[in-house]
Amino acid sequence: MNALPELLAAGVGLLALGMAQWLALRALHRRKLDALRDRHLRQQLSLSNKLAQAHRQIGVLQQEMAAARAALRQRRDRMAAAAEAAPGGGTTH
Repeated sequence: MNALPELLAAGVGLLALGMAQWLALRALHRRKLDALRDRHLRQQLSLSNKLAQAHRQIGVLQQEMAAARAALRQRRDRMAAAAEAAPGGGTTH
């Protein structure tokens, strides 16, 4: 009896089983990797949207601050003009 064909068949069977296991693990790994990639892209998009919103809010706040400064400047100028027009010429002595 020659055991070589039986050993060869067993080796081929083990090789096929190993390949099937490798393919299954590879598919599982790819699914997990795709899920991680999708989650990362969603987080990146969310953070990008939040950053854009923060930039818009900063722009609005800068405009409001500029308007407040202009209003304060106008008020100061009106008060100075009123003080000079008052009797005594705006002197505090």
